[in-house]
Amino acid sequence: GMLKLTNPFLEEIKECPKKDQKLMEKLVSIDEGKETDF
Repeated sequence: GMLKLTNPFLEEIKECPKKDQKLMEKLVSIDEGKETDF
């Protein structure tokens, strides 16, 4: 699922996708898990 860029933390990662690519992948997995919970 697409990450909902509502948190400033996610916006910072959006500004530096290459620098935090691995972290972004983890957030995507977590985001998908949260969507499944809902």
